[in-house]
Amino acid sequence: MLGNNQTILGNYQTMLGNNQIMLGNNQTILGNYQTILGNYKSMLGNNQTMLGNNQTILGNYQTMLGNNQTILGNYQTILGNYQTMLGNNQTILGNYQTMLGNNQTMPGNYQTMLGNNQTIPGNNQTMLGNNQTILGNYKPMLSNNQTIPGNNQTMMGNNQTILGNNQTILGNYQIMLGNNQTMLGNNQTILGNYQIMQGNNQTILGNYQTMLGNNQTMLGNYQIMLGNNQTMLGNNQTILGNYQIMQGNNQTILGNYQTMLGNNQTMLGNYQIMLGNNQTMLGNNQTILGNYQIMQGNNQTILGNYQTMLGNNQTMLGNYQIMLGNNQTMLGNNQTILGNYQIMLGNNQTILGNYQIMLGNNQTILGNYQTMLGNNQIMLGNNQTMLGNNQTILGNYQIMLGNNQIILGNYQTILGNYQTMLGNNQTILGNYQTMLGNNQTILGNYQIMLGNNQIILGNYQTILGNNQTMLGNYQTMLGNNQTMLGNNQTILGNYQIMLGNYQTMLGNNQTMLGNNQTILGNYQTMLGNNQTMLGNNQTILGRYALKQDGGPELTAGFSHRRFSYHYDDTITAHAQTVTVCGLTAP
Repeated sequence: MLGNNQTILGNYQTMLGNNQIMLGNNQTILGNYQTILGNYKSMLGNNQTMLGNNQTILGNYQTMLGNNQTILGNYQTILGNYQTMLGNNQTILGNYQTMLGNNQTMPGNYQTMLGNNQTIPGNNQTMLGNNQTILGNYKPMLSNNQTIPGNNQTMMGNNQTILGNNQTILGNYQIMLGNNQTMLGNNQTILGNYQIMQGNNQTILGNYQTMLGNNQTMLGNYQIMLGNNQTMLGNNQTILGNYQIMQGNNQTILGNYQTMLGNNQTMLGNYQIMLGNNQTMLGNNQTILGNYQIMQGNNQTILGNYQTMLGNNQTMLGNYQIMLGNNQTMLGNNQTILGNYQIMLGNNQTILGNYQIMLGNNQTILGNYQTMLGNNQIMLGNNQTMLGNNQTILGNYQIMLGNNQIILGNYQTILGNYQTMLGNNQTILGNYQTMLGNNQTILGNYQIMLGNNQIILGNYQTILGNNQTMLGNYQTMLGNNQTMLGNNQTILGNYQIMLGNYQTMLGNNQTMLGNNQTILGNYQTMLGNNQTMLGNNQTILGRYALKQDGGPELTAGFSHRRFSYHYDDTITAHAQTVTVCGLTAP
């Protein structure tokens, strides 16, 4: 049972500067893609959700965009034969009922001011091999699902975002992938009843203002070379018990939030990653979970004003190069058996004072970054990790917490200029080998019973002066360490996925929602001149075949052009994820 949820947002204003993106040539060469799926069967227990009234009041929304200019180069796509074989599909649904409470949304004016956007990418070339998909029988059975949420109320102040000019200059982008093969065992999931009972939620936010300076990014050439990737997974079985969450009332009161950032400039050199063959063999995976129950009391959070002032941020990076060889991982069977999981929380109250962070200019100057593992190679042929069977058996898990109260005073942090200069750093490692045996963990019942907690803190103030760190050049060399993975040439071949039977049983699905009312304020969008210049666009498709069990085969032919290509190395991508101010609760 969820309580009232009300959202009141103030004025939201976003002002962005000029955006310029210049991309180099993009080339993607993929091998054959094949997917073979077995029977799919889902069985879920009863789901009950009760929602109450939902009211949202938003401030003014205004969007002002500058001139947008896009200049694209030639784009070429060459696809091979595509074949899909589907089995019989059978769906059995239970009673589905939806009842929602009153939903009221009142947004005001929203203002966004964007600068000029310019995108200049180079030529894009994509070459795909044959794709084959074979699906088995699909049979889902759904039970009754019931959703009853309480009233939701959120009140937010004015939101203002002022962004400076954003400029991105990218070099050539090239990806060469070889064959990918994945073999998966049978997947079975058995879920118990899922029930969530939540109290009223109230959120009161103050004004939100963000002022960002100019952002300039200059990237060098991006090259990824990947070798053959083979993954063999065993059977995967998951058995979950009943899932129940009982939560009390939640109240959040936030003060004003202000963020002022200076100019941000990033200059990156060439980025190159060369990976060898990658082979992963996993054993059977079985997970058995007991009942999961969470009972939580009332939550109240009162936050003061939050202000962040950052200076100019400048980052200059040199060339980045990683060369990896063959990678082989063999894992044994993994079995996890968990007992009942129960959490009982008391009332939580958090009162925070004003929070202020003032940072000076942040400048980071890094030299060329080069990692050489075994004469510019990392060979994990001699690096082998063998894990035995991993079995974990947990008993009942129970946590009972009393009332929690936290009262914090004003928090102020004043930092001076921060400057970091890194020089040469040399690291030489030898051969590395790890062999692990069977791992078995058996835990008994786990019980935590805590009483009432009360924390009262006074004002907290930290004043730091200028911080300067000067290091030599940074260099890592793993030459004779034999941590190599073979050659730097990777060609990915056929990609094959074979899945076993997938069984899911769903219970009755019932959702009860109330009246839905939306009141929007003035919505204004001002766009500048938009200019798009496209180069030659060429698509070459192969033969498409669709066949169903017991049915005729449908084929469609497309004109295609013969082509040939040659490459010596293989390229892969490097991803980075940044999360700011994230909150996670059970």
